[in-house]
Amino acid sequence: MKSEHDGPELGRGVEALRRRIEQTRSMAGTPLRCTDCERLSSGRATGWTMRRADDGELFALCPECDELEFG
Repeated sequence: MKSEHDGPELGRGVEALRRRIEQTRSMAGTPLRCTDCERLSSGRATGWTMRRADDGELFALCPECDELEFG
């Protein structure tokens, strides 16, 4: 959710990330690999999250590792 403090660059970045996640979910046979535990997703990777590192790189986390890292 955007706030009044979010600039236009943040909005574009969020939208680009959403598109990339949707593209990843729609690619049949392309599992995600959890960055922490290296588990592979199955199906549509329900509950998995894509996060952006400080350097801008995207990484995937399985639901369990995401809960441990970010609560």
